[in-house]
Amino acid sequence: MRRTAARIAFCTPFLLAGIGLSGPAGGNGFSLPVQDALQVGRANAGNVAAASDASTVFHNPAGMTELDGEQTLAGMTVVYAGYDVDDRNSTASTPATGGAAVPVPGQKGDPRTVAPIPTAFYARPLGAERDFWVGLALTAPWGLGVQYEDDWFGRYDSVETRLTTVNLSPSLAYRVTEWLSIGGGLNVEYADAKLTNALPNTLAPGGPTPESDGTAKFTGDSLAFGFNLGVLLKPWPHTRIGLHYRSAIEHNLKGTSRVRDLSGPLAPGNGRSDADVKLQEPDVAALGVVHEALPGTTLFAEAQWFNWSRFNELRVKFSDGRADSVRKQEWKDTWSFYGGVEQRLAERWTLRGGVGYEPTPTVNAFRNTSLPDGDRVRLAAGVSYDWSEKLRIDFGYAHVFSQREDIDLTQTFFEGAAAGTTTTRARASLFVNDFAIRVRYRF
Repeated sequence: MRRTAARIAFCTPFLLAGIGLSGPAGGNGFSLPVQDALQVGRANAGNVAAASDASTVFHNPAGMTELDGEQTLAGMTVVYAGYDVDDRNSTASTPATGGAAVPVPGQKGDPRTVAPIPTAFYARPLGAERDFWVGLALTAPWGLGVQYEDDWFGRYDSVETRLTTVNLSPSLAYRVTEWLSIGGGLNVEYADAKLTNALPNTLAPGGPTPESDGTAKFTGDSLAFGFNLGVLLKPWPHTRIGLHYRSAIEHNLKGTSRVRDLSGPLAPGNGRSDADVKLQEPDVAALGVVHEALPGTTLFAEAQWFNWSRFNELRVKFSDGRADSVRKQEWKDTWSFYGGVEQRLAERWTLRGGVGYEPTPTVNAFRNTSLPDGDRVRLAAGVSYDWSEKLRIDFGYAHVFSQREDIDLTQTFFEGAAAGTTTTRARASLFVNDFAIRVRYRF
């Protein structure tokens, strides 16, 4: 029992490190397909069927039955990402402009983010037959970190958007027959979010400016639960097929809404209120195939379905009786596709690579600068080195680039004589670079 506790304790520093980190979205929507270096180096292909090490606890717990013994993994992916958002005649129409649309002054949007994302995994068999397995995965499956300058032209839509998650997944697996294994686990997930945007001074002569703006900010966190189920099939000696389902998780982020720096007749709007935001994460279903085509040469393929249509709005509910603040999203469900290959070299080295296609769930009518997402292509490469029979080091790199997309979003601020609108018009593109390293130790 002490030995098992020591293995699980190995994960604890990573849990503490993960809280407070936020990463830019690395996959479609705000998913983060950067949970281990093999996943990164194969461009996310074949995860649910690979069953090559303890990271299968996250990708498909049924795969634990294919492992050769107790093992643990610890890794880190550093994500460097950014957006390029160009102004396409963003305007404001306010009482102070006589209702005429005037340009919104501000600089170009080109936020850059560096985010370290730690993960850890552990798996061990129960009994000499190795038919029963237990595992633990510590991951960050969802995340987003975008921060623009306070005076950029799209500030009335967003300035900072941050989502951090930490997911702990205790799991079990059982080998039913030589060709069928099943597994499942609990997802215990902590989420922390921050949403900030500027508020235009609709009564400022000539139109709103960065100097006359106010600021609105929401911060909140939540603990919520879900589950995951997996199946691993071995229909032929050199082929594995994996199926995995991760349930949706609904977070009710409870926190605080603050408005400040409004001046003149708008100053009574300043203040603080308790508030909450409902965040709908999607169900995810994956089908993967791994096939050893030649000795030392393995092919990987995977398709993933995301139930993004659950994410239809962001609604802030205030405790002080104010009307809800609602931002429509109306995301659509997506299918992502990945392919990869691994080649064993000599005794100690393994090379891998992959490519993926990840369509955006965003729609033209409601695309915004918090996540100015487009269809993505993922290119990846990686290498592993077996230091010894027990110790292995893995490296992975992936580059993601996106299609440029248009943003055309009109928002209304305040009521009555102070009511005004802003229209954010822009073209945006994304890039992501994932640098991953991890260490595996077999006991």
